[in-house]
Amino acid sequence: MIYAHDLSYNKYQGIIDVRFKYHPLYVEAMKQVPTAHYDKRNDIWTFHAYYRKEFEQATKGFLVIWDGKEYEIQGMDEEKIPDYPLVPGYFVSYDENGRVVEWKGFKTAPYGRFQVRGFNALVTHQHLLLADDTGLGKTAMTIYALEALKKAGEISQGLVICKATLIYNWVDEIEKHSDLKAIPIIGIKTKREKIYQHLLSDNSWTVAVISYETYKADLEILKWIARKKSLDFCVLDEAHKTKNPHSQIGMAIHEIPFKYKYALTATPMPNNLLEIYNYAKWFGYNVGNYYQFRNRFALMGGYNNKEVIGYKNIDSIINLLKMIMLRRLKKDKLKELPDISFKVIKVEMGREQQKYYDAVKHEIIEVLRTTKVTNATALAKLTRLQQVTDYPPLIGADAPSAKLEALDELVESMIESKEKVIIFSKFRSIVEMLEQRYEKYNPAVIHGEIDAKERQNQVKKFQNDKSCWVFIGSSPACREGITLTAATNVIFYDLEWTPADVEQAYSRAYRIGQKNAVNVYFLITKNSIDEHVLEVINIKNHVSQSVMGTNENTIQTETIRELVYKVLMENFIKNLQDTPIHYRKVKIMEGSKRE
Repeated sequence: MIYAHDLSYNKYQGIIDVRFKYHPLYVEAMKQVPTAHYDKRNDIWTFHAYYRKEFEQATKGFLVIWDGKEYEIQGMDEEKIPDYPLVPGYFVSYDENGRVVEWKGFKTAPYGRFQVRGFNALVTHQHLLLADDTGLGKTAMTIYALEALKKAGEISQGLVICKATLIYNWVDEIEKHSDLKAIPIIGIKTKREKIYQHLLSDNSWTVAVISYETYKADLEILKWIARKKSLDFCVLDEAHKTKNPHSQIGMAIHEIPFKYKYALTATPMPNNLLEIYNYAKWFGYNVGNYYQFRNRFALMGGYNNKEVIGYKNIDSIINLLKMIMLRRLKKDKLKELPDISFKVIKVEMGREQQKYYDAVKHEIIEVLRTTKVTNATALAKLTRLQQVTDYPPLIGADAPSAKLEALDELVESMIESKEKVIIFSKFRSIVEMLEQRYEKYNPAVIHGEIDAKERQNQVKKFQNDKSCWVFIGSSPACREGITLTAATNVIFYDLEWTPADVEQAYSRAYRIGQKNAVNVYFLITKNSIDEHVLEVINIKNHVSQSVMGTNENTIQTETIRELVYKVLMENFIKNLQDTPIHYRKVKIMEGSKRE
């Protein structure tokens, strides 16, 4: 790239300095600029600011970064997309802030004009790279579009390919935002074979949700199914996993000729503009092979001439992006976004983790069957199950954690989007483990053993240090007295028993001084105590919900009995003593909170 820095006071006074890695085309361009001079000692070009237009003309075909600002990738012009639904039978009306107040056709209300425009872009393009920022609702917009296309007879059945940790999230989101039937393709090979037989014989489903790993492993079976019955569409979630055209998955996506192809990612080209190649090829554009594409658009240099040092024919890349990509930034949509939204990410235990979970569960059943215990000790026993869903080594078990894998993916995607993230866990041992795991992100850390002075140092570090991307906190130690508004993402690795504690924790980011919408994520292990704790604190698994009010209440013995019964499925509840535990109940309803 060419990096230009304007040091002028005005058009007639001062200079502009220019830096780049050597390439003869760059040098030739600089020689066309009047007064241009090369300072060999400092490896820098300078010219008089008066000739800025001449410089821009000479470098017109190259990518130029001015004054250290990040290059903002542009796609199609959103303002040219209508903000009313283009599909017959669909309707919306807006309030003064552009938020939807009435709607028809959609099962749930789009957030605002930008989501309706995203919906329109999807239904009017057979191929689209939807590259909105994290938190703008790419999943919901895509589901709206799939249902509209199904109603119009444009599609019948197809695939959503996503990370393994997000399969159940997609199934839940499809159920929430549409009346489409979704089937997860999961499990060992013999189980998946039965699912494929069902897909062939059953026409009631619309979306089959599959992981990238399973898609690669079962590609031949999927190709066979596509020949037997038409697979009309494919959605690539976290599509940047397919950007490498030479990787297995980067090649595999081209094997099935889907009619509608949608790629969703918040980081369309995080490293270089050539990463657009595999999307364009998948969409059917005549872009040649990768090396032809690279030779057309990249300037090569560095060691053995293998490093991309810049880009040429930049106008052609921009025109391509305007045809295939829609990208909106969160900072531009704040009026239309809810102040805070909640999202449940469901994961499934692997075989080894499930084995340990079942063993601990059986052990607790035996103890509670023969021992008279209080509510507090019952909850302590249940906490042991939470430790297994969190991280099996906490109980000495050698098994991978499905939840930890999902957390890694979430954190990575948020930081790739240049967004800071807060992670809460009730267990100090988890906090310490995550501190080591995310050392490369220079984390700030607070737990119960951190003194008051160091707590404030850690808060300042997270708020002010641009190299500190992650805050990791023990939720009991972080309920009060700290402000973490540098983050817009809050992840609960596990949950405490009371909604008031959960609210106090995420309010570290959602408070006065927060200038952006806050996204709160709950990592929940399927078919485990996590789901029941979520139910107890009355947080439903929807993309966005609304805290409608608070009141003082208590967890009565009946609630504890219900929780223990649901988790352990035994009839030993009568042993629990009638000791209520006080908590502050927060009623959470469907929607999104805005004050």
